[in-house]
Amino acid sequence: MTVDEIVNWHMGFPPDMRAGVVTAEAIPELAGELRLTPGSTLLDLACGRGAYGLLIAQKAGVSLIGVDFSAQALTGAGEQAARMGVNKASFRVGGLAATGLPDASVGTVLCTDAIQLPDVPAITYSEIRRVLKPGGRAVLTSWEPLDCDNERISPRVRRANLGAGLRAVLSCRGREVPAVDRPRPAPPGAGRRNRAPIAGFGELFTQPGGTR
Repeated sequence: MTVDEIVNWHMGFPPDMRAGVVTAEAIPELAGELRLTPGSTLLDLACGRGAYGLLIAQKAGVSLIGVDFSAQALTGAGEQAARMGVNKASFRVGGLAATGLPDASVGTVLCTDAIQLPDVPAITYSEIRRVLKPGGRAVLTSWEPLDCDNERISPRVRRANLGAGLRAVLSCRGREVPAVDRPRPAPPGAGRRNRAPIAGFGELFTQPGGTR
């Protein structure tokens, strides 16, 4: 077995799947929080090679847009889509803070373990808000430290806080945002220092244009 095949076996994925560090076990929960409906469009933000968005979109029968800064990763995502027979998928170069998508253009946003990467995370939360349609949903995962004072952990991970991040963006609208925070198992070797919560934020917008 190759190293990739061994990793996939531990993570619960098929041998040829190119996924990240979110285990296959978490995908049904992610899909459940997204509450996808027929005819909707899912944005996989910082999609990498696209595994999570493709698996969810394939099962739900929805369209997928994958956005990532790496053209090489997007090539891999396109190849995975072809292997999986996911025809309603497109991939484009873009950033966490600048997807290049129109306002209110997608019904749901998925972002797995990348929301902590920007130097100014609030800009990414604002971009998620901008591209979501009224009533849209966003589901995010992120590493958060068990010990924020542990200097061996990256400062970006030490400051990660899903609930606080999105609430800060939406506070100007005067409406509380519901959040789900359920720690999930970390990959081998990481469990002592980090936890990986899933936060689902629903019904973010109730009025056209995303206003509250």
